[in-house]
Amino acid sequence: MQKAKNLQPRGKQTSSRPNLAVGEHVRQMRQQRGWTLAYVSDHTGITLSSLSKFERDKQSISYVQLLELANLFQVELGELFDSGSANLTPKALGRRSISRLDEQRVVEDSKMSDIYLATDLLEKGMTPIICETKFKSLEEWGEWSKHAGEEFVYVIEGQLLLCTTMYAPVELCTGESIYFDSEVGHAYLATAGDSCRFLSVCHS
Repeated sequence: MQKAKNLQPRGKQTSSRPNLAVGEHVRQMRQQRGWTLAYVSDHTGITLSSLSKFERDKQSISYVQLLELANLFQVELGELFDSGSANLTPKALGRRSISRLDEQRVVEDSKMSDIYLATDLLEKGMTPIICETKFKSLEEWGEWSKHAGEEFVYVIEGQLLLCTTMYAPVELCTGESIYFDSEVGHAYLATAGDSCRFLSVCHS
């Protein structure tokens, strides 16, 4: 996987430490359970080709697909990142998580980059993600995203067109936000420049 240098705040230097190989860790988890790629594909709906490429860090998968894997493995989403989640007691009083620039958990491909934050905490009520989309059309995006719960989106840089299956498309500029039911099919498109960066906080 490539380093997400293009996702770092301007003017800041980061460590040369490579991104965590999320796909490789998922492959190890699958093999420990004695499961084939075909078995995981049948039980998650993720195509065999996409799973194979993901495990070899040749292709990204979506937040929804990561949730499907976590459900199949019966683990918290954060455990897919092999981030030392067990070091923190679930729902302990006063717990906290700090996401350093050189410790980011990145899942990316040529179209989307997702930086998962606070991956060391289990049983979170929210999943914060810094996303970058390069999609320009629904045809490029493909199948609608949808998952249980609600979602908050705040545009960090660029212009975002949020398309849904229920409402007319909404264009958001830098600094604008939207809160919506994430069980409604949705897609994120960049309408200005090469891409759009935004914070997505998923609650389920």
